[in-house]
Amino acid sequence: MPTEKAAAEKKAAAFTKENLLSSRRFQNNRDALAVCLTDGKKYTIEEAEKKLGAFLKGRV
Repeated sequence: MPTEKAAAEKKAAAFTKENLLSSRRFQNNRDALAVCLTDGKKYTIEEAEKKLGAFLKGRV
């Protein structure tokens, strides 16, 4: 059973834009995510999902 420390470390893991774009989790929204994220910056999964959601809900 995972400990609280392991869960906190997993939650705090940060990924580059390239890592997130190549993940299966974002495969249906790669183009939009590529626009939302900045090159060279690291994001948690939650941050990436939040930016993507804000972008997708934006005005056209």
